[in-house]
Amino acid sequence: MHAASSRRLTYGELVDAAAMLPAPARESVVLKPLDAMSLIGTSAKRIEGPDKVNGRTEFGIDVRLPEMKIAAIAVSPVLGGRATRRRTNERLWRCGACARSSTSTRPLPSSPITCGRRRKGLKAAAIEWDDGPNATVDMGTVVRQLEEAARQPGAVARNERRR
Repeated sequence: MHAASSRRLTYGELVDAAAMLPAPARESVVLKPLDAMSLIGTSAKRIEGPDKVNGRTEFGIDVRLPEMKIAAIAVSPVLGGRATRRRTNERLWRCGACARSSTSTRPLPSSPITCGRRRKGLKAAAIEWDDGPNATVDMGTVVRQLEEAARQPGAVARNERRR
């Protein structure tokens, strides 16, 4: 700000002119004494915290645009499972390329995907799963297998001698 004329420029408006100035000689730069510094050595205040905690901050996942569609991929609840049946009524398949209807379903190699205006597409698809070869695996089995594996000697990936 130029006090005499009350004219103002932003830092951005001064960047090009400042870039043309020669850098000052190192000896001519005098720093303030440490006790005169007001920001160095202080903690920066985190002003975004309260808005994150109380839900006012809008994240990318929270954005809703007009005519926006929401896609969801169904994943088998069991590793190696595949979808065997899903509802394929007109309401789920109508939209072509997700352009006009409220919900659509598209097949993927092992999982269906739905796309619609609300997050209810997967529920409406009423997917039935074939749990496959891992249908009978439970957490107790996994824990026992891990305990047994932990008792075995490990594989040596690399052996180096220290000098």
